[in-house]
Amino acid sequence: MSSIRYETIFQKQLANGTVIGIMDYLEGKLIRLNLHDEEPEYLNPELKEFFQNERKKVHVPQ
Repeated sequence: MSSIRYETIFQKQLANGTVIGIMDYLEGKLIRLNLHDEEPEYLNPELKEFFQNERKKVHVPQ
């Protein structure tokens, strides 16, 4: 049985970029990230990969 650790639960277009909310079910935290910003240093490798994949889905130029 596989379980979902991260899931994008919202995406919102703001004047300064697109913000997504990623739910971390293992930690019980909501992580809010702007797709136009650089990846924060505090992201673990698994979350970085998830964030990069979500960024590709939205087609945000880097």
